[in-house]
Amino acid sequence: MQFRFLKNTLKTICKMKFLLSVALSLCFLLNVYINVAIAEDETPESVLRKFKLMQNTSKQSADDVTKIKKSNLTRNEIQDLLNSAKNSNQPINIVESLGQNLSGLDLSGLDFSNTIMYHANFSGSNMDDCTFGNTFLEGANFSNTSLKRTTFIKTNVSRSNFTKANLTNAKLSKIYAKNSIFASANFQNAKIFASNFSNSHFNNCNLDKSKIVKSKFNYSLFEDIKITEVFWDLNFFSSSKFNKINIANSDLQAIDWDNSEFTEAIFEDSIIFASNFQNAKLSNVTFNQINAKAINFSEAKLSKVIINKSNMNYALFQDSEISEFIVMLCDFSSSNFRRVKLTNFNFYSGNLKNSTFYQAIINNSKIFNSYLAGINFSKSNLINVSVNDSNLSYSNFRMTKIDNFNSQNNFIKKVLINE
Repeated sequence: MQFRFLKNTLKTICKMKFLLSVALSLCFLLNVYINVAIAEDETPESVLRKFKLMQNTSKQSADDVTKIKKSNLTRNEIQDLLNSAKNSNQPINIVESLGQNLSGLDLSGLDFSNTIMYHANFSGSNMDDCTFGNTFLEGANFSNTSLKRTTFIKTNVSRSNFTKANLTNAKLSKIYAKNSIFASANFQNAKIFASNFSNSHFNNCNLDKSKIVKSKFNYSLFEDIKITEVFWDLNFFSSSKFNKINIANSDLQAIDWDNSEFTEAIFEDSIIFASNFQNAKLSNVTFNQINAKAINFSEAKLSKVIINKSNMNYALFQDSEISEFIVMLCDFSSSNFRRVKLTNFNFYSGNLKNSTFYQAIINNSKIFNSYLAGINFSKSNLINVSVNDSNLSYSNFRMTKIDNFNSQNNFIKKVLINE
């Protein structure tokens, strides 16, 4: 009996040893295969590609999970809830009652006044002719939503997404829309009054024929936009960025562009009366046929700026830094260039009558065929400056430092110079 037990035990041990040897062999072969694969294929570049592929796959999976489908709600359900809110005279939380998903629905003409809809998703819905009065819509999603002729009054839409929203003929009054996205949105013929859009994005949006009054767009981004036939009055765009914008046939009155940056911008056939560009930075900017009386560029930095056939009398440029500045057929009479630093300034067939360049530094610059009567260069520093075929009568050069000043064919009468 004991012998049989011992015999069975030995057989079991032999089987275990055999299985262990097979397992070790498989591990060895797998290790060899992995090493060969790494040696032949797993270069740092291939590893990086696989890692990026994993990232993209994970991102796609996350997007698929978070993607919201068309709402299962009906228009009547929403209408009934809105009616009950009106009857109770109490604000109602639509999101708590029906959920956030209101996408892909026909909600046109509904009145959402006095409702609470934080983070509601209206993407792809038809909301033409709707009304939002005293509505809380912070963090809402209006992407690809039709909002034609819709009215927003005293409503909070801050941190909301209006990408590709259609706001044609919409009315927005006293709304709070800070930190929102309006990329590719359509504001054609929209009317905006006393609203705050600060720190928002307006890339590639349509603002044609819009009327905007007493509103704030501070710290906002405007890029790749063509703006025509707009009326903007008393608006604030302080510390905003404008890249590749074109404003034409428009009326811009008393606009504050303080501390803003303009790159590859064009203003043409427009009125920009009494606008403030103080401390602004302008690079590759063109002003063509502009009425910009009393415009303020004080302490601004201008580079590669062209001004053509424009009226900028009573302009303020004091303490600004300007390089590669071309001015043609313009009226700058009675303008202030005190302490300006001008380099490569070319002024053709223009009017600088009674303007002052007191304590200015002008370098490598030319003035041709211009009216300079009564101009003040006192205490300025003129280096490599040419003034030709111009009227310098009653001009003031007292205490002016001159280094290589060229004057030809000028009309000079009663010029004040160093005594």
